Amino acid sequence: MQRRHFAMSILAGGSLLTAGCGGGGGDPASVAPAPAPAPGGDFQAAAFVYVANPDSASVAVYGFGADGAWKALSTAQAEAFLNFFAVHPSGQFAYATNTAADSISLFERDPAAGSLRRIESLPTRVRPRRMRFHPSGESAFVFSGGIASYSIKDGVLQEEGFVAMDGTVMDVHPSGEFLFVGGNGLNQHLSFRIDGTSLVEVNAVTGIGLPAEFAVAPSGTFLYTGGRSDGRVVVHAIGTDGSIGAATSVAVDGYLQQVLIHPSGQFAYASTGDDELGRIAILDLDFETGTPTRRGFEELGSENSPLLAMSPSGRLLFAADFNKKTLFAFGIDKTGALTRFEQSLDLGAVPSDICVVEAGK
Repeated sequence: MQRRHFAMSILAGGSLLTAGCGGGGGDPASVAPAPAPAPGGDFQAAAFVYVANPDSASVAVYGFGADGAWKALSTAQAEAFLNFFAVHPSGQFAYATNTAADSISLFERDPAAGSLRRIESLPTRVRPRRMRFHPSGESAFVFSGGIASYSIKDGVLQEEGFVAMDGTVMDVHPSGEFLFVGGNGLNQHLSFRIDGTSLVEVNAVTGIGLPAEFAVAPSGTFLYTGGRSDGRVVVHAIGTDGSIGAATSVAVDGYLQQVLIHPSGQFAYASTGDDELGRIAILDLDFETGTPTRRGFEELGSENSPLLAMSPSGRLLFAADFNKKTLFAFGIDKTGALTRFEQSLDLGAVPSDICVVEAGK
C-alpha cells in the first residue's frame, strides 16, 4: 500500500514535535478552552485550526467550537507545494514554507478572527521545509538545503547564518539554548548550542532508525525520536550542556509517524498505523527515565498513520485521516485520556500540515 506522509507542524506547530503553534500554558484539566467570539452569527471559536493544502498552495482557516462544532472562516494563498505552516509565538504573524517555490510566505494574523493576510514572499535557499522558532520569537531555524538561521523583526525574516547538512528533522530546547538535528542522510543526531543566530556543535550520537520527527520534553531533559518503519519511540537523555546521550527504545506499534508530548510532560500521543488501521497510541512518560509506556489506542479506521496536532494548552488533539481527507477532534482530560467529539471536518484534500492556536492567543 502506498502511504502519503508530509512534514507537519504545530507550533509550530508541529510530528515527534512541539505541541501547538505558540501560546501555551494553561490548566490541561478541562476538555476544551473557554470559547471566544468569532465573527459571523452566534458561533464562538475555542480554537483556530489552520490546514495547509499543498495542491492548492493555500491555508484554510477553521474555527472549532467548545461544543465540537466546525466553521470555515477564511482562506489565504501561499505558493507552490506549501509544505509547513507555523504561527509566530506572538500570534501576530504566520509563515508557510513553499518547497517548490523556494520561498516562505509571510502572513499577518488577526488574533481575534484567526484570519491571515499575506504580506510578502521571502526567497530562501533550496526546498524549504521544517521551521522552528526560538522561544524568544526573535529568531528561527529553517531546513532549506541545510539549516538556515534567521533573525525576526516585525515578522520579517533575515538570514544570518547557514550550516550545510542533509537533515530533515529538528527541535529547539525549551531554554532556547540548544538545537537538535537529525533525519535523512544523517546516521547521527546532532546537538548545537545556539549562540545568537549562530550554531556551535556540541556533540553527535548514533541514531536508531529513520526518525519521523524530533521532540524535546517540556522539562528539557529528554529528546524523543520515532522510528518510522520499526514502530519504536527512541529516547535520548539531554545533558545540562546540551549533549545528547545514548539511545534507548520502546516498541509502540506499526508505522510510527509522529509523537506529540503533552505540555504536562506526563503523557504523549503517537501517530501509528499499518496496512489495516490508523491509530493514536496513548503513552505514559516516566519523569525519571523518560521511558514511554503504551496505555492504549484510539482507533481511527484508516489505513495510514494520521497527521496529529495538539493545542498549546494540551486540551485538544486533532487527527487527520489521509484516506478519508477528514479531520477528527478529541478533548484531553487531566489524565491524558481522549474523548472524541462527534462532529468531524471534511477537508476535501490531503493536508501537508495542521496548526492549532487557541482563541484569544
